[in-house]
Amino acid sequence: MGKSSYVSRKWGLFVAALACAIRPTSAVTWMYVGFLELFHAHDRLKFVILEVAPIGYVFEPFINNVIK
Repeated sequence: MGKSSYVSRKWGLFVAALACAIRPTSAVTWMYVGFLELFHAHDRLKFVILEVAPIGYVFEPFINNVIK
């Protein structure tokens, strides 16, 4: 995997998290896309720990404020 696809995936995760923070119902669509990406990832543990978790950690307070 090249650097451009890594950066592209980071931006995609960022956009998905932002979309879910703005409109929580979009999580259904993004979960499907996320599971497809997880299925196709070569190193799934690295994908979750180094790419998904940091973005989720940043957006978690925003999502909790929307839900409350």
